[in-house]
Amino acid sequence: MPLHFSGSAQQTQFFRTLRLVHDDLVSYASAAAPYCAINKQAENAVLLAKLNAHPSFWNCVLASLQTTAFVSLARLHDKAKNHNHLSRLIAMLKKQAHECVAAAETLERAIEQQRPFIEKVLRLRNELFAHTSFEAPLVAAFGFDGLGIDDFATYWSAILPPLDACDYAMFGAAEHGPKVDPALFSSIERKTLLALNEGEPPGEA
Repeated sequence: MPLHFSGSAQQTQFFRTLRLVHDDLVSYASAAAPYCAINKQAENAVLLAKLNAHPSFWNCVLASLQTTAFVSLARLHDKAKNHNHLSRLIAMLKKQAHECVAAAETLERAIEQQRPFIEKVLRLRNELFAHTSFEAPLVAAFGFDGLGIDDFATYWSAILPPLDACDYAMFGAAEHGPKVDPALFSSIERKTLLALNEGEPPGEA
């Protein structure tokens, strides 16, 4: 399906937005997937012993992964910060042919279904991961209640299939880049656990 643009500036903006969506989604998966994989092993005594052998290091790693996951996802959706890369992509797709419009609307519905999770992430990013109020108590509940570890993977599973459909509407079966692999999140989770359990980076799955 050929894409149509009014000029080179519009074309450049479109592909830049597509690249930003790709980069933020890969950044999100690269941080959220290992964070989830490790946290799901709370009852794994052998793994916990390995982590507790170097607690300061692993606390830093987990904090970094958590922050990156929140910031990356917020960049995709935060309209107030002039980012909202996914919303921009959807708006651009709606100016294309019917196939692109239909795919964009499906992606839009998937985003709305994830709205409670997205809004909680945006709030946490604003109040904790990007800007912490000077007046906030040193120990404060920033709203993690109701935000489950599985919600991170659920978001990915909800967004990637319709985004993949958008990709097909734009390019068909033609090889191109960038393109996000829908299996990336689960692949990173699996490789994280293999690395931790074996003590060395695993080979390609």
